[in-house]
Amino acid sequence: MIGATPAAFQHCESIFRTLAAAEGYAHVGPPGAGHYVKMVHNGIEYGLLQAYAEGYEILHASKDFKLQLGQIAKLWNHGSVVRSWLNELAERAFSDDDQLSAIRGYVEDSGRGAGLSRRRSGSTCRRRSSPCRCSRGCARVRRSRSAPG
Repeated sequence: MIGATPAAFQHCESIFRTLAAAEGYAHVGPPGAGHYVKMVHNGIEYGLLQAYAEGYEILHASKDFKLQLGQIAKLWNHGSVVRSWLNELAERAFSDDDQLSAIRGYVEDSGRGAGLSRRRSGSTCRRRSSPCRCSRGCARVRRSRSAPG
């Protein structure tokens, strides 16, 4: 996600090729374009993280089933449409603590940069995931924010 003049990109391309994974870099446009593309990338990533968090929260909160979240994460990473590197990280975390009981339900950064850019650009895309639609999750987030430390 590199924004630069063609000459600047060409001058530095050997560095990008050395540091990046295979096909892991691209000249996306003039100066500033790389930051813009990365910002939108981050917005998508935050949306995926929110979706996983909400899904696992719903599974965890089930009153009808005592579900093993690590087992479900592993299942989803094998042939499911929701498999991803992010879910592989969740699977790894669940392998240490299946209920993630040691993790606070609070994130300092909102990732709102993409939303600001979306409004400035006039995009009709609207943010669909709100921070914690699950009431149980919201209560935990409120408690975490008021907790010391």
